[in-house]
Amino acid sequence: MKKLLLFFVLLLVTTNLHSQNQVISRLKQPPPNRFGISDLWSIDLNNTTRKEIKGYIIGTLSEEKDGLIIEARTKLFTIKPGNNTYTQKDFPNADVSYYNNRYKEILLRTGGAPDGDYTICITVYNEADEVIGLENCIYHSVRQLSNITLISPEDNSSLPQEELVFSWLPLPSAKEYSLKIVELIGKQSPVVAMRDNRPFFQKDGIKVPNFQYPMNERKLNENKTYAWQVYLKENPEATASEIWTFTISKSNQKFAGGDTTIDTTAQTLKQNTTSTANCNNNLPNITITNLTPDNKAAEDYVDNYIKVGHFKMKVLQASGNSSNLTGKGSIVVPWLKTPIAVEFDKIKINSDTVMYNGNVFTEKDQTPEQWPYQWGINV
Repeated sequence: MKKLLLFFVLLLVTTNLHSQNQVISRLKQPPPNRFGISDLWSIDLNNTTRKEIKGYIIGTLSEEKDGLIIEARTKLFTIKPGNNTYTQKDFPNADVSYYNNRYKEILLRTGGAPDGDYTICITVYNEADEVIGLENCIYHSVRQLSNITLISPEDNSSLPQEELVFSWLPLPSAKEYSLKIVELIGKQSPVVAMRDNRPFFQKDGIKVPNFQYPMNERKLNENKTYAWQVYLKENPEATASEIWTFTISKSNQKFAGGDTTIDTTAQTLKQNTTSTANCNNNLPNITITNLTPDNKAAEDYVDNYIKVGHFKMKVLQASGNSSNLTGKGSIVVPWLKTPIAVEFDKIKINSDTVMYNGNVFTEKDQTPEQWPYQWGINV
């Protein structure tokens, strides 16, 4: 009697397991750092029987810290024998229940989930509400990436090829960058040229936020206009920088130089002769005659350029105004082939957006890497 009872128990368990595996489900992994409601229904179903099955799917979305966010249920549909691929358009009338209003607002407003670590699961049922496809789950992280900010060469600039050093602000999570250069043809806009033209030069796997155009690559033609853009290869749409342009001018004599200081009496920017004693060529002095203040607030300078001596400084942080500007910035020195982090204190800017009084200093890193590369500081 006990053996007979055990037989029926085993038969029942086997039958139940078989019914739960009539349909094998597989969720497709969403794109990196993105997730939308449509990804909940991007699935493959394999009906392992030889007949059509009427059923429905229940899908859930949970976040590691905030728990269950969404539970959705499709209407009854027919699952044909063999492999079947489905997307959101196959379930237009699915019932969706939200369990977190913050996520609901973000998902409905932007179409995507905010930063978080998510678990997406689906289970397949037949019309008798019996499980015919065991729960299948995937795990997915979303980290919003910001666009890359270019530093140099400045938009619409002209420079000789040997000084062509591309630089940009680093993204905190970036490991490698991609650089693309295209030639503008006729009256093309930079956006159209970047979209439609074949790359004149393309480089992937750049590990630092700057890159010098190799002298052994194709020569860039003088007086032609080129567009350039930097992005992360794994997510170009979310990280692509603006598109800037430049032209190649005739080669200039190379020079080396040190820091620049200002003679506040004569308003003459001059090179520090001590720091350049070993250089063969000194930078010429710059006489500034325009002493009219720019009459702008600090926020007007952020993400814009100020001429400082022989260099252009991109302002990253600022407070005060044009007659008393304090903050941080970045200057690209061609022969160092890297952007330099700088600080400025109570400098004065004239109506030509040129510093005519004050000092700009390299920013000291208190805990530098053994071989610092991102900002070229402590040099």
